[in-house]
Parts: sequence; C-alpha cells; structure tokens
Amino acid sequence: MSAAPAEPAASLLPVLPVPAWSAAALGLVGHELALGEVSDGELARLVELRRRLEHQHGWWLMGAMVLALLSVVGVGAVVDSRFAFGAWAAAVASGTVWLGALANWAQGAVFRRHAAEARLSPEAAARLFRAARDADHWIEVLKACGQRPSHAELASFVRHVDEATRG
Repeated sequence: MSAAPAEPAASLLPVLPVPAWSAAALGLVGHELALGEVSDGELARLVELRRRLEHQHGWWLMGAMVLALLSVVGVGAVVDSRFAFGAWAAAVASGTVWLGALANWAQGAVFRRHAAEARLSPEAAARLFRAARDADHWIEVLKACGQRPSHAELASFVRHVDEATRG
C-alpha cells in the first residue's frame, strides 16, 4: 500500500480575499460620494433602511431589555452570594437607562455601514440619516392617498430636505 502524496506547504497557508497589492487592499477604490452624487436607487434603498430601523426601534429596545434581564437571571443562577446578585441586579436596573442610547447607537451603526457600502461620506450619511426621518412622514402621507413615490421622487425629496436643513 502506498501512502498518499503529501500536500505542498503553500496550499495550507491562508489566502487574502484580495491580492495584496490591489487597489481595494490599498484603499484606493474610489472617493467618498456626496449626497448629490449617489444614484436615486441607492438613496431610496438607504431611506427605506432608515425607515425600517425607525419602525423596529421598539423591538431593538425590547431585545436589549430582555438581554439585561437574562443577564440578571444568569448571574442569579451562577453566583451564590446574595450581595453579588443584588449588586448586579442594581447595576443592571440603573444601566437600563442607557439601553435607549445603545439602541440608537446600534441603529446608527447599521445605517452607517450600509451608507459606507454605497461609498457615501460619513458627513453625508449623517445628514441622510436625519433627512430620512422627514421622508418617512412624507411617504406615509402619500400611501394614505394611494400613491407610492418613485426612487427619483424620494431621492429628490431627501436632497431637498438636506439642502433646506443645511442652508
């Protein structure tokens, strides 16, 4: 019986997802875009993402509260000391005040990641995050009238709101 040929050592090394000297690896892929340079479809997609995040805010907050409560239950099941359990429960109870801020930060982080994928500059992403809140009300009014805005109309509205709040 003959032994199987040994694999070369080079095939065992991890491989980078991009070539080491590519433009993507060096960060030279392209410049960040301003709000006016992003396509209408991309802006509409980001506005819809912002709307979904806003509508799910209560669920994000409820999830954070459930995790905090589960941590108290977990510590109570593991720790024998009543003092340690009481201290942890008091810390979690006072810390739940920060859960609203944590949920807002997490939603903003999700939005910023998607905006960065669209090559939107961080400043433009922050402005779009604020302008999309006004677009939510406008879209709901149009839906009540039986209409749905096109990507071009939605992008135009958001750009107009952004210009009005900047100037």
